[in-house]
Amino acid sequence: MAPTAKMILIVGLAFGLAACDGRVLETATDREAQGSEFDKELYVAYVELSEREYAEADYVDSDRFANRAITASGGELVRPELVSARAIPEDRKPILAASRERLAKALDDGGRDQAPREAARAQTNFDCWMQEQEENRQPDDIAFCQENFTTFIEVVEKTIAPPRAIDRVPPAAAVMSKAEARRFTVFFDFDSAALDDRATASLMSAAATIKGIAGARASVGGHTDTSGPAAYNAQLARIRADAVAKLLMDDGIDGAMLRVAAFGQTRPAVHTGDGVRNGWNRRVEIVVIEP
Repeated sequence: MAPTAKMILIVGLAFGLAACDGRVLETATDREAQGSEFDKELYVAYVELSEREYAEADYVDSDRFANRAITASGGELVRPELVSARAIPEDRKPILAASRERLAKALDDGGRDQAPREAARAQTNFDCWMQEQEENRQPDDIAFCQENFTTFIEVVEKTIAPPRAIDRVPPAAAVMSKAEARRFTVFFDFDSAALDDRATASLMSAAATIKGIAGARASVGGHTDTSGPAAYNAQLARIRADAVAKLLMDDGIDGAMLRVAAFGQTRPAVHTGDGVRNGWNRRVEIVVIEP
């Protein structure tokens, strides 16, 4: 090999080694995290992962996690690693792909806002699981990351899950002169007006109640959480209320007995502030009023 070519190769190798020598961790730890609570929690958790790999002399993965920490510290959205980003054994790809899909759904359905610490830990433990599964030589470490992922994702899912109608403690009914109010509440997935089986069963109970009271009337009020523009939420609330009213009429309720209204995000059941996904607020309330 010619001396010049040999020198270029040596320099190139040296540069490559320096690029993955764990030095990114020092840059990552010398930062003040910005952005949301989730971004800040994610930053801390990725730094911890980077430090763990650095202690094991795995400088490539230490740098990888440190770079993700740096991105999170700037308030940029950092998503869980794609399964295709690592050389995962074929027999482990299905469970990791399903777990990533589960995690992404929980994060996008409000996990980042409603459970920032647990959501961040779920994401970093998933990435940890991916990294250990790629190496595939330390079963205890693989199990540790997988079990931690499962623990945290379950907390996130429980936090963001819409409550069942029968679990809901109804707020005090508005004062209605000489009238008794009976209230039913159905809940919706994020950005959806679809009625699931549980909501349909609750509405059948509401319809039966209306039919059982001579001269009864009912108000149907649509609501959203505060995620998204207010104008869009007003439209979505109306679509939800109309869907409920239609189901009640399909079950034999006279449309003249229903007063349908949409409140958008203006009357939250849970006051969360603006821009927050919340299952309690994505609802339609049916109030049955005796004559």
